[in-house]
Amino acid sequence: MGLAAEFAKNEILREYFEEAENKGLAKGLVEGRGEGSTESLRVVLETKFGALPPWAAAKIVKATPVEILQWLKRSVAARSLEAVLKS
Repeated sequence: MGLAAEFAKNEILREYFEEAENKGLAKGLVEGRGEGSTESLRVVLETKFGALPPWAAAKIVKATPVEILQWLKRSVAARSLEAVLKS
């Protein structure tokens, strides 16, 4: 009998297992959305300004989700890559 079957039999263990599973799913969704936003920013910037220089790519990799969203918004009207990625 597998571990999952043992958890299913034991009410306390099942609750802990379900809680851990839900937390894992939520974390995965957040991480996936962050990766999607980062990739979207890269596509927008590369389409508008051409290949990203190493400094810009490094800055994007280290960015927070808030910075990524801010830069996506700036990219609409910005005339340069520097104007988008300014602090």
